[in-house]
Amino acid sequence: MLNSKTPLIEFRSLYKSYGDRSILQDFNLIVFHGEFLTLLGPSGCGKTTLLRLLAGLETVDSGTILIQGQDITHLPAYQRKLNTVFQNYALFPHMTVFDNVAFGPRMKKDPPHLIKEKVQEALACVKLPDYANSYPNQLSGGQQQRVALARAIVNRPTALLLDESLAALDFNLRGQMQYELKMLQKTLGITFLFVTHDQEEALSMSDRIVVLNKGIIEQIGTPKEIYEQPLNHFVASFVGQSNFLKGQIKEILPNGKIKAEVENVSVTLSTKKIFNLEDHFCVLLRPEDLKIHSKAPEGEYFEGTILEKTYKGKTLDTLIRLSNNKQIMASEFFDEEDPEFDYKIGDKVFINWNLNWEILLEAIK
Repeated sequence: MLNSKTPLIEFRSLYKSYGDRSILQDFNLIVFHGEFLTLLGPSGCGKTTLLRLLAGLETVDSGTILIQGQDITHLPAYQRKLNTVFQNYALFPHMTVFDNVAFGPRMKKDPPHLIKEKVQEALACVKLPDYANSYPNQLSGGQQQRVALARAIVNRPTALLLDESLAALDFNLRGQMQYELKMLQKTLGITFLFVTHDQEEALSMSDRIVVLNKGIIEQIGTPKEIYEQPLNHFVASFVGQSNFLKGQIKEILPNGKIKAEVENVSVTLSTKKIFNLEDHFCVLLRPEDLKIHSKAPEGEYFEGTILEKTYKGKTLDTLIRLSNNKQIMASEFFDEEDPEFDYKIGDKVFINWNLNWEILLEAIK
């Protein structure tokens, strides 16, 4: 019986180059049945290439691709039970919505009554049951996106591949489609393999995220693990905003604590990493973990000066220069009634954070 821990797709020792430019080297990954897996990374990291290799739109240099244990590495694209939704949707402009969605079942030579049933079901899934006779140019961007999804799911593929498929939508519609896409995936129970460079999109939609960099997997984990427990500087800086502070170990205490000098301030920190005395390291503090005070708080803190403020509706982002000229960003929920909230540029402030929320990483080289 299939479950969330049943391997569906396996990439084994994949290599892919274009000319003398290597894209993937010894790439290994397992995608589980029924999960929403996101490939996240900057342009050129190999995420779209991986999707195209899986879809059969590109050929591997070496390595193996398995679906449900079957080697499909050299299988033609049309024989792979996969469908892809691209950024431009690729709808047929001269066909109605019904005919666009019916294209796949007709290619399979399904009988007319079954085609009608499949199309109606697919359009109902994407909440477009009344648009069967419309043409793509009569639809909004979000509706075209839904038609592309209906066309992709109508034959119930083993997995659905989505390549930056929400990138062309405006901000509000994109947020709505993120939610609807996740709900659709849960309803259908189909494995979704989603490609994006948008970290917020990845965090909000995924069961697991694979962070890629230059064809290498930097980290695999749940959105919470990727954001709260990044393994290195690349993941920490690519996923969310980050403040990186330089530190050095001054004393190793029991119970996983250390005394250290961080940006010329003596602080006590928690860590699960093993450090030696005088080791250099890096402290990661997310902007939302920092708290700004007009007076020195109890415990440990940094002193600084307000450089800039950016109002973002729900939050106020504040750029602060520490006493050693290091600049950090703090992000706080906007509260006009808080007497300590309305800082002015040039004000002297004191910054602390929720202890044990800091993340210690290797020193930046």
